[in-house]
Amino acid sequence: MKDLGNKLLLFLICSYFMYLNDLSPLAVTALTAALSISSLCTYFKNSRAASFLLWCYLPVTVVLPLFSIYLPLLTYDVCQCRQKSLLAALAAAELLYCIQLSPAMQAAFLVTTLCAILMYRYTSQLDLLRRELHRTQDDSQESAATLQERNRALIQNQDAGIRVATLSERNRIARSIHDNVGHLLTRSLLQTGALMVTNRQPDLREPLSTLQDTLNTAMTSIRESVHDLHDESIDLYTALADIIRGITTPSIELEYDMGSDIPRDLKYTFIIIVKEAVNNIQKHSNATTARILVREHPGFYQLHIQDNGSSATLPLSGYGGGIGLSNMTERVHALDGTIDFRTEHGFLIAITIMKKEF
Repeated sequence: MKDLGNKLLLFLICSYFMYLNDLSPLAVTALTAALSISSLCTYFKNSRAASFLLWCYLPVTVVLPLFSIYLPLLTYDVCQCRQKSLLAALAAAELLYCIQLSPAMQAAFLVTTLCAILMYRYTSQLDLLRRELHRTQDDSQESAATLQERNRALIQNQDAGIRVATLSERNRIARSIHDNVGHLLTRSLLQTGALMVTNRQPDLREPLSTLQDTLNTAMTSIRESVHDLHDESIDLYTALADIIRGITTPSIELEYDMGSDIPRDLKYTFIIIVKEAVNNIQKHSNATTARILVREHPGFYQLHIQDNGSSATLPLSGYGGGIGLSNMTERVHALDGTIDFRTEHGFLIAITIMKKEF
């Protein structure tokens, strides 16, 4: 757009020179020819077609000097072509025309040509700065997007680390309660039972019985609390990763996409099934690779375990003796889920469990 403005200004100046010089039909032809070539040069910018058009116009200025009036306009196009030979031919044509002009017209003609060169340089530098600005903006946006992605990944890793640390602490507390408070209560129950057996005082039987009931209630409460803490401390991803850790044959890939709030029964079911499936793959399959997919969808949970082995057959005999697969089926059905075994491409265990209150 800046080039068009510059050319329009040069065209008006050259047309004014034409108005002062001649208004014959040949002047109209020169105006039309110069305007057409300059427009085509804009269309074929920096191409061989633009250079060809300019090379065709310059010899005409030698034969018909009136066409030279529009050489300042075409100077702008010649500068865009960046051909030294074309620029030299243009300079020769302008000098040849200037010899025929009066001193005042010579000065005006040369100043206009110089303005065309300066306009082109200014516009070129402006375009270069604009491209650099756009490149800098693009780089800045890309850097900001990369930084945002890294921050998001860092926050996710931090949250995951905090969650693992929290689960580990819960597991430690559960073990501590079980090993300390649980053992103390067990010993207290044994001591109370011994006292009830050796007691010979009727008035102490009821207090000892009440004490034993209280200790039994406390023991039950402690046991339930320990189990709850232990169940909550189990991280499904960590448990699955531990199952396949260290296994090199076959190569097992784990793809995990689950939320943080996973029902306890579902976690145990998935852990037991994956452990049994991995054990079956190692013992009864000739697979070289396997893939475990654990994914949470809006309405259901999905577990796919697939290997590339060719030795598995259906029905359920032969691949782990059938007992392991039967146990998987029972566990999935207990959660009202569906399980499917396929052998079209290796061996696939496909499990879907609908979301509900477990």
